[in-house]
Amino acid sequence: MKRAVGEEVWRQSTGMVRVAKKELESPQPQQTEAISKLLEQVLSADGATIHDTVLMRALSADAPSIRGAGLKAGVMMVRGPGSSKAVELMAVFDALLDKASGPAHFEYGILSLYGELGHNLGSVPLEKLLTRLDGQLGSESESVGKGAARGLASALGGALDSGMVELEDVQQRAQAGLDAATAANTAAESRAAAYRIGAACAAAGAESLQEWGVVTKLFELVAGESAATEYSREAALLAIDQLCLRLRARFEPYLLPQLEAKVIAMYADKDRKVVDAAAKVVKTLVTGLNPLAVKLVLPALYRGMEVTLTLTLALTPTPTLTLT
Repeated sequence: MKRAVGEEVWRQSTGMVRVAKKELESPQPQQTEAISKLLEQVLSADGATIHDTVLMRALSADAPSIRGAGLKAGVMMVRGPGSSKAVELMAVFDALLDKASGPAHFEYGILSLYGELGHNLGSVPLEKLLTRLDGQLGSESESVGKGAARGLASALGGALDSGMVELEDVQQRAQAGLDAATAANTAAESRAAAYRIGAACAAAGAESLQEWGVVTKLFELVAGESAATEYSREAALLAIDQLCLRLRARFEPYLLPQLEAKVIAMYADKDRKVVDAAAKVVKTLVTGLNPLAVKLVLPALYRGMEVTLTLTLALTPTPTLTLT
């Protein structure tokens, strides 16, 4: 039964919409009509039937592939015919978030789409939107926090483009994230600080990293300078992961020179959460790596594996034989 429902959602969310592989790709005429129907369905649904719409079923599906297709369709809906209905869509998404019904990955999708509205809102609703996304960054659910981070990056970027937010405001958000990373004392605080830094810098662009001193400060924290705690080191690495995720190849010139000494070296850290955060950075980097940078990354990875293996062998107790 579940498989049949999943197949139906997949058919409707991909067969009807035929989402393009790239979110920013302009839809074809037949796609525009299908996406307009999605918008009508979402806006006309009441509280009892909203979860029954094609888009909401796709976002709440168990299969990641279906959720991904649904989210791409939703982004095209919000950026396309939904651009003139931003206030109405915000009310729909607010109602869904207020109820907080459904799995965490459903809320991730809604928060991601919520942030896409930032380009087309006035100052009052935009402030409400940003406040809501800010408040979800420190959610106990990592999936919800990630959705808020993605939404915040989109909202700030859109608000910058539309002139509703000044670059100085975004810089203050990045600095607030750096301050929070330095003072982090819990895993939730580490994540929230990292997401705030990543969203602000993604919105402002890679050129802001050096001007604002973001990268320098993050690597200082990773190295344990300025009395950094294990949580602040974790926050710094998670922020680097966010920058890698959001800026992709544009962040590589800042990351690659420090990859071995400041990231891979953390594989030998005594704190497990720091090790996990460093591994996350490397995974994100390798997943979206510019092919031209492969020759620079592989030697560092090999040396990192050698260090990790040596450390593992050194810490493994030697078995003793008992003669009887």
